[in-house]
Amino acid sequence: MENGLSTRKCNNPTPQHGGKQCVGSSNRTESKPCRLKECPIDGEWSEYGNFNEWSACSVTCGNGSKTHERTRSCTKPEPQFGGKDCEGSEVDIQTESCDMLDCPVDGEWSEYGNFNEWSACSVTCGNGTKSHERTRSCTKPEPQFGGKDCEGSEVDIQTESCDMLDCPVDGEWSEYGNFNEWSACSVTCGNGTKSHERTRSCTKPEPQFGGKDCEGSEVDIQTESCDMLDCPVDGEWSEYGNFNEWSACSVTCGNGTKSHERTRSCTKPEPQFGGKDCEGSEVDIQTESCDMLDCPEFECTSDGLFADPKDCTKFIQCANNIKYEMSCPLTTHWEQTKGYCVHGDDCN
Repeated sequence: MENGLSTRKCNNPTPQHGGKQCVGSSNRTESKPCRLKECPIDGEWSEYGNFNEWSACSVTCGNGSKTHERTRSCTKPEPQFGGKDCEGSEVDIQTESCDMLDCPVDGEWSEYGNFNEWSACSVTCGNGTKSHERTRSCTKPEPQFGGKDCEGSEVDIQTESCDMLDCPVDGEWSEYGNFNEWSACSVTCGNGTKSHERTRSCTKPEPQFGGKDCEGSEVDIQTESCDMLDCPVDGEWSEYGNFNEWSACSVTCGNGTKSHERTRSCTKPEPQFGGKDCEGSEVDIQTESCDMLDCPEFECTSDGLFADPKDCTKFIQCANNIKYEMSCPLTTHWEQTKGYCVHGDDCN
């Protein structure tokens, strides 16, 4: 509708002599419809709804906060025809503090202290190291309420090389060389051995600077048995048997001897393969003196050789009724049945 404005005056008649003014407006508006654009409608907020539940605390330890919220909508009215949106937030959040258990405090290292004096060299000879160290503590802060210990070492060690006198070098053996030829057998008969050998040297390394010589032998000897022809076996005597009975006295008058004997055999072992016979006698004869009645003086009644009745190592020669006392050679005695001196000091 279009608007029109008309006016009127309070002059028909003009109020006089205390008369009242005209009632109503001096202006009169007349309107008629007219078609224009829709007017912009700015949005307005609705009332807030109710708060929801409180949230969990924002931390699991220490000091935190919890929240709950309520919402509103830009619908009373909604913005239309280019009207403005509602200003501000559609969410109203309220917070409160909340205190939980003490939080774990992880340990942190303090600053390192000063280094101590250098240590002695780690060796008395050769190339070694020396060191010094400094320490720190897990106290800035200390671990609390289940917090972690400091990682790493509380000790910082610094090292330097140090060279001393040359170290003794102990000798070590080289590898063995090849074996030489086998030697001849150690015997010319029977069971023997033959050998060959190889050598090594104390040169890997050689002993130096007072080091020890190699232990053991530089020669490695290997042996093998070797069998030759049977060796001659020299005879050896067995043990003597028992003595037999004493013999009769060697004289029937005067001073004589009696004897008994025992024997042995050359059987332990017997001589074999050209070995030597046993040396010495197989008979061991023991003698004792025996005194008989005094002998009558021997008288020559005929020529010949006769036993001396007083001594078996002597004999009497009668010639032309003359008596000659004769002695047998050493280690012999007179044997009357044979008529001459026979070997053996013992008279039978």
